Amino acid sequence: MSSATDNTLPSANPAWERLGRPFWFVCYYLGLLGYGLGVLAVFVISVPASWRCPAQGRRWFRSLCGGIHRVFVGCLRATGGLRLRFEPAETRITPGTILVANHPGLLDFPILTCLDPGLICFHKQALARTPLRPALRACGHLSNREGIDSIHRAIAALKAGENVAVFPEGTRSPPHGPGPFQPAFALLAAKSGASVQPVALLASSRFLGRHGRWWLPPALPIRITVRSGPVFRLEPGETSARLTVRVEAWFHDTLNRQVVS
Repeated sequence: MSSATDNTLPSANPAWERLGRPFWFVCYYLGLLGYGLGVLAVFVISVPASWRCPAQGRRWFRSLCGGIHRVFVGCLRATGGLRLRFEPAETRITPGTILVANHPGLLDFPILTCLDPGLICFHKQALARTPLRPALRACGHLSNREGIDSIHRAIAALKAGENVAVFPEGTRSPPHGPGPFQPAFALLAAKSGASVQPVALLASSRFLGRHGRWWLPPALPIRITVRSGPVFRLEPGETSARLTVRVEAWFHDTLNRQVVS
């Protein structure tokens, strides 16, 4: 199991955690049930609205979904099953910013909505072939397979003051660490002039990670630190490929501070 030095992850209390573990397992399944019912409600609402939804309506749907995510995360924190810490504690995202994050598990996007409930996200095309498609469309999220059309829509959103999240690995991270970064976020920064805010998610267990099974609870409690790094901007004459290398290097340096015990 992964642990960390100093302030990487929230501290543990082994005796208390042994007593609380059965309670957390019950809360885990109740939380999944509640989250599933919330997603079902959004699905029912979004089906008729997904075809003709103006920009203001898309913002409303994103805020609704973001609210559901925040309630889900808040419930996990309230029960003690999730130990979540933000570094810095008062993280503020400047409007019109590209958030770049690693992707260890499916809890990542709900956690990012704690920073901005109206966050627009690039998602993999496979999600558009699931029952989530109407909600994704109603929220105005962007497929990573729609190429230049998604880039143009993301540029317009950034210039309107919206924040756009990108998982540059294109899928959930492999067990050994982040996969290779794709340069789409850097190209978006070059085209829009937006700054890039890296957000590293350091987790003690791979909650709903790659090849994970949702019906099997992870090691509880889950400890996650959300660490915001320095803001990156495209330097004069710098290529998007070089910006990708700089941001990827920051992630590797930050994530490699974890010690495997």
